[in-house]
Amino acid sequence: MDLVITRQAYSPVLSEQAPRRSGIEPVIQRALNVGSINGDNVPLPQAEPNFPTPRIESETLDSTMSPVLSRPTENEHARDEFSCNPLVREESSHLKAPNGRHIGFIFLGPTSTWSFCRRVLAMATDRLPQIDSPEDPYNMDGTAVTFRWTRISADKDPDISDLPSFDYALYLFNAVKFYLGQLFNIIDEESFMQGLNEFYEDAATKSRLSRTWYCQYLLVLAFGKAFVVTPETPSSPAGSKYAARAMGMLPDLTDIRDEPLLAIEVLCLAALYFESIDMRVAAYQHIGQALRICFVEGIHREVSEGAVGSKVSQRCSTVWWTVYILDREFSALLGTPSSVQDEDITTALPSERDNSLRAAATTLQIQLARLTSRILTMYGSRNSAIGDVYPTEAAQPDRRTGVS
Repeated sequence: MDLVITRQAYSPVLSEQAPRRSGIEPVIQRALNVGSINGDNVPLPQAEPNFPTPRIESETLDSTMSPVLSRPTENEHARDEFSCNPLVREESSHLKAPNGRHIGFIFLGPTSTWSFCRRVLAMATDRLPQIDSPEDPYNMDGTAVTFRWTRISADKDPDISDLPSFDYALYLFNAVKFYLGQLFNIIDEESFMQGLNEFYEDAATKSRLSRTWYCQYLLVLAFGKAFVVTPETPSSPAGSKYAARAMGMLPDLTDIRDEPLLAIEVLCLAALYFESIDMRVAAYQHIGQALRICFVEGIHREVSEGAVGSKVSQRCSTVWWTVYILDREFSALLGTPSSVQDEDITTALPSERDNSLRAAATTLQIQLARLTSRILTMYGSRNSAIGDVYPTEAAQPDRRTGVS
């Protein structure tokens, strides 16, 4: 099967094929409602006729020209075809919001999977019209499950009712380590176990004096229940009541000075939980808070063991790279720019600290996250010329990660 590569409507290749496109551009225009939030039709620019240029074949001319100039290589042709992302427009891409949403439009990120599905559904509906078929579901953010919580003020004692026994809580923690710890090293086991023992000795005092740790404990219970218990209803995952209780006590931005690393870990857990129940916007916002705490505390820079000790230095490195990976992944899912500049990072990679398999796996995740960001930079902007970036950046391995 031949692969046909096309470009924008104003490019020569697409101009030649414009009569045979059967109205794909109007379909995309209708799906995006670009240029009018109220859904008014905006005509697309007509492709100008493209007349083929006669090819000059002369042995004398070919003999005097350099082979590189006279015969473009196959790589140059391919690079020119992928010089920009055809789904990214000069103007912003927005979709008219369905009824019930306060704001009148929805942003369609160039790398958003949800945005891609909306485009595909609109094109399929136009090509295969079915009058009696129901309207395409929007699957808006936060509608997959029912999840609500109530904010608890700082002067009110946390709710410690209906909590599992110590043994069952330890079982749920080990389940979280087994399932979640294979991908993300979010929880510092030593400090968590110390807090767990203190909590079951005096739950009221521990939850009141260390609300941030109590949030972490509740999120561990929520994840553990989700991993090992079958939910009673599809719209409410197991353990969601613990997660809702934790969200109501998340650390305030002005109350994280005493335990910044713990606050970052809790925000990472909260962001990951929001992502798991298809609340991507909330997940992105919470990981953004964690990222800015990292910047304020300076753990994106190497924290020397001589200044803070080996344990704290290792924990800072682990926390930073966890936030880095989650921020890159959530940014890609929403189609938003990444907030991290790799040039500002001096924290050593996990594989540079030890030779364990876990450190190697985490380093691979970091490399994948960095590649994802590079792809977003190349394909997420109309002003980015991929053909110019490729030979100078992508062809050379990264100094710190070895990514090429």
